[in-house]
Amino acid sequence: MGTLEGVQLGPYVIGRRLGKGTTGTVHYAFDGQSNQPVAVKFLAEHYLSDASMLALFVDEARACATLDHPHIVRALRTGKYEGRPFIIFEYVQGHTLQNLLQSGAQSEGACVWILRQMTQALRELARKEIVHQDLKPSNIIVEPGGNCRLVDLGFARQHGGMDWEGLAAGTALYMSPEQCRGGRGVKIDARSDQYSLGATMYYAATGAPPFDGENDKAVMWAHLQTPLEPPVQRNARLSLPFSMILSKMLAKDPAHRYATPEALLMDLRKLNVEAKPPIVTGSRILTHETVPVSSRRKISRLLGLS
Repeated sequence: MGTLEGVQLGPYVIGRRLGKGTTGTVHYAFDGQSNQPVAVKFLAEHYLSDASMLALFVDEARACATLDHPHIVRALRTGKYEGRPFIIFEYVQGHTLQNLLQSGAQSEGACVWILRQMTQALRELARKEIVHQDLKPSNIIVEPGGNCRLVDLGFARQHGGMDWEGLAAGTALYMSPEQCRGGRGVKIDARSDQYSLGATMYYAATGAPPFDGENDKAVMWAHLQTPLEPPVQRNARLSLPFSMILSKMLAKDPAHRYATPEALLMDLRKLNVEAKPPIVTGSRILTHETVPVSSRRKISRLLGLS
């Protein structure tokens, strides 16, 4: 198909490529009349004949179309250009949490700030019966004013969508034990996203993921079998109640996690901690899905993808 720069989609003219996502490329686009920038995600050309990837992309579009929430990136429209599916998103500027973590662990107040907002996002996903399946630091954007957005629903599991029975997906460092286990009859639900959010915030609070290993298989085994080191043991500045919340989110057994996002929010509200926006240093501004896919440790082999 060649370059997409200069292509017009309705009122939007495609500009530079912003980055690469799970299933395609993301481009900047601009409406000169309304002065509105957007981000356009195109399915990668080499996936056009791949039924599984097409199904994932269609499911992402369906999921995004049902969501209108301040802590989740919004899709504005979907369509096709010369047979190539695309999704137009609002243009979100800010720093990914992954980028912020390059300077080390965040304060407890900043962690509570992000965790409250992301739990509200999970509450909305649960209400719409959507499981994100790939929640991690590079999929959380902190906007200049402190508002946090969840992005990249490329692996979204939802009612009426792709049949995920026996399949699993995610990123090794943040996958729930049930995602790591996979197989038929394994239930993946909102509590799985809660675990991934817990792993993400454990990293934010301590400066390191809860489990690591020399390869993805070792990391996944650790999620399944290795006891969790309480966050407060890794960072003595954390309060015990906050450490206990993260530990509960990271319970191996989903039944021992919070039953609902609302139950988690209730415990977060009880914390005697002043929630504050994270301190943003440096001037690098990112838009969603600009982290190279090669850095994500994506688990796609479970889907039979490459």
